[in-house]
Amino acid sequence: PILVQDLVPQISRRKDSSRYSAKLAAWLRALTPEQRSAWHDLPAICRSLSDEDASCALMIFLSKLSVMIYPAHYQALTSLRTMRVPVRILWALESWLLSESYEKFREKSGCASRISVPKSLQSIDALKV
Repeated sequence: PILVQDLVPQISRRKDSSRYSAKLAAWLRALTPEQRSAWHDLPAICRSLSDEDASCALMIFLSKLSVMIYPAHYQALTSLRTMRVPVRILWALESWLLSESYEKFREKSGCASRISVPKSLQSIDALKV
């Protein structure tokens, strides 16, 4: 699968690999044994993923990341529906938005009480203070 191979860059193929290999070696030494084992298992996992599974995982990751940066939940879900993404991506984002881990993130980041109100609702006279 070409897509999966592109997702995980191989540093050894780079022309300036000596500079990066020293940084990579230092980073690998700093990992715990469990993390190091997971890193070494990554190529086999990537080979076992289909392009569809890899692209769905990437879309889920990017949608979560974008919502963490700009917490406009309704807009994110509406945009994904407009793009006609697979239902499992919508389900994954909806489930994550309702999860405890996301709630804790919002509390820590101080955005738990802030809600983005769509422009169409801002113009309704009954909602104006």
